[in-house]
Amino acid sequence: MRSWLCALPILGAALLASCVISTSHVRVHYEGAVEAEALVVDLTLGLFSDLASLEARNPSAVPRLLRTDPREPGSDLKSLGIDFESFRQGISSAGVRPFVLFLSPGADPVEEARRRGIAIAPWPEQAPPALLVGRELDTFVFFEPLTPGQGRSERISARAQLASLAQLRSFALALNPSAERLDSRRYWVDPQRWSKSVLFEHTRCEERAMGLELVTKLTYAGGATDTLRTKDDLTWRPCTLVRDSNLEAVKVKQTSRDKAGRNVVVASSYFRYPVAGPVLSRSVPVK
Repeated sequence: MRSWLCALPILGAALLASCVISTSHVRVHYEGAVEAEALVVDLTLGLFSDLASLEARNPSAVPRLLRTDPREPGSDLKSLGIDFESFRQGISSAGVRPFVLFLSPGADPVEEARRRGIAIAPWPEQAPPALLVGRELDTFVFFEPLTPGQGRSERISARAQLASLAQLRSFALALNPSAERLDSRRYWVDPQRWSKSVLFEHTRCEERAMGLELVTKLTYAGGATDTLRTKDDLTWRPCTLVRDSNLEAVKVKQTSRDKAGRNVVVASSYFRYPVAGPVLSRSVPVK
């Protein structure tokens, strides 16, 4: 079982943090200045890792998860061995509250949230929504601020006023919470199965803009993540994942570890504009 323990006084866009993510296998310690975004993304991907492992070892849990209330998933997840309460407490250190929406494969996460009376946009800039594509179950995690404050759009607009014309397209992307950007087709990873020291290739499609940074992660048992940040070497090419679109694709290669530690690895990617866009991820079975 994974556990999270964080004490994070919020100071602007950064956190002065002392945060521990631990399991019986791995212990990850955040200390010093930690961006809220990095904390939220890593904790969310850790939850995805636990859920993907649960789906792989206990497929019979899928119908129950599909009936779970996205506003209060804690009791259902606890009975299945997922420590959601510790996850929620860790996330609250970044000033946000999580929702967890379980979906049938390929379902539109934004439309399903809207059907349940939950608006996901605009999302907090430090807490991008995240979608996990699994075998029999997709998982959508998104956030709302715990306390009211200056609007996200106002904050980014103020920063955009300081940007050069070449950067304005990137800020426009940061302000755009369109449902299309949560399309799971925009992200693919090869190969589709982990093996020792495999070289993964992430493919992520987006509207091309200057100054974007692509963050790719491989999340293993225990909550520890391998992170690769690519900015200056982005090479754009036509996107073949979403046909008849104006999107372009970036491909990034990332080496995995010698040991996976459990039956799945979660591969993921997101762009920064400079704030984070949606996190798209896929579960990769382990041989």
